[in-house]
Amino acid sequence: MPGYRRIYVADFVSDRDIQMMNELDTLRVLSRVPNVAELEYTPSRFHQDRAAGKLYVSSSDTKPVDSTATR
Repeated sequence: MPGYRRIYVADFVSDRDIQMMNELDTLRVLSRVPNVAELEYTPSRFHQDRAAGKLYVSSSDTKPVDSTATR
């Protein structure tokens, strides 16, 4: 997301609030935060903006969402 180094955004239109998310590659539970700014400094979190139809995510490893996890 422009202006941030560790936040990724996706279109996500929903009439319901997301309560929690699981990170696909690590299966970690991502917690909800009240605003986008908190995501830059707290990995493993997300923010949903229902009015704008956007989902903002900060991954647990702070790597880009399209990077492949290696184990």
